[in-house]
Amino acid sequence: MRRILQTLSIALLAIILSIPCMEAQSRSRESREGRGNRTERTSSPRGSHKNNSSNNRGGHSSSHNTRPNSSRPTNRRPDITPANGGNNHRPDNNGRPNIGNGNNHRPGNNGHRPGIGHHPAPRPPHVAPPHRPYRPVMARPHHRPMPPRGWRPAGRIPVIRGILGLTFGSAINISLDYLLSSGYNVDGYTNDIVYLRNVSAMNYVWTDGALYYGTHGLDASSFYYSTPRYDLARYNNVYNSLVATYGMPVSVSNTPGSIGATWFGGNNGYITLSFGSNTMNGRLRYLTTLTYGL
Repeated sequence: MRRILQTLSIALLAIILSIPCMEAQSRSRESREGRGNRTERTSSPRGSHKNNSSNNRGGHSSSHNTRPNSSRPTNRRPDITPANGGNNHRPDNNGRPNIGNGNNHRPGNNGHRPGIGHHPAPRPPHVAPPHRPYRPVMARPHHRPMPPRGWRPAGRIPVIRGILGLTFGSAINISLDYLLSSGYNVDGYTNDIVYLRNVSAMNYVWTDGALYYGTHGLDASSFYYSTPRYDLARYNNVYNSLVATYGMPVSVSNTPGSIGATWFGGNNGYITLSFGSNTMNGRLRYLTTLTYGL
């Protein structure tokens, strides 16, 4: 019994002696934990800012933004793709960006201004029409018919100012420019005649045509169509169309080898229509001719 009490006394004494050590260890542990928490709270914003700045370069940090971006200049240009395909050319001296193919050449830098130095080659003065076996003879002078003495236009007869979109009096060079740009088949020309091929007039296509020029420019135009047989169909149809527009012809001619009629417009412009036999390339042909003039 005495031994048991002695053992319990020793154990109780040991417990009493160990309590101060445990309290000191607890205070030491709490002190270390407090310093660790303060360290984490102090270093966490820095670590967060570092991570945000590394993961969001070029953006704004929401957790640590102590200075406006504009107060800290940078030497790096923003990554902006220019409109000229990525050549990164700077604007010219007047502040306007380079526009075009990206080669930084302004108009005129290559020595050529628009519309200067690129004129088409001048036309030769004469171009002979190609030879065709049944082309009618077309040459000056082209004689103008005269209205009968005392003739006056009756009613509202149309005036005759031109043909094929050309006005009588037009110069030959202006006529050539117009005809070529309008798609007419110019077969050749001299200083007073322009030769045409397959030209339309009065709802017919005429195998040959000619524009005649005098001292005052364009003054007449003739259209020609020949056949190997005696055929008045074209002549009669054109005749009826002219009567419907200008009335009965002012004059009519009938000879054993040909027939013809003449009309005058409200301004003394004239139209003649004829049909007759003609020898072409050694063969007999029948030629229908329609002429407008002033």
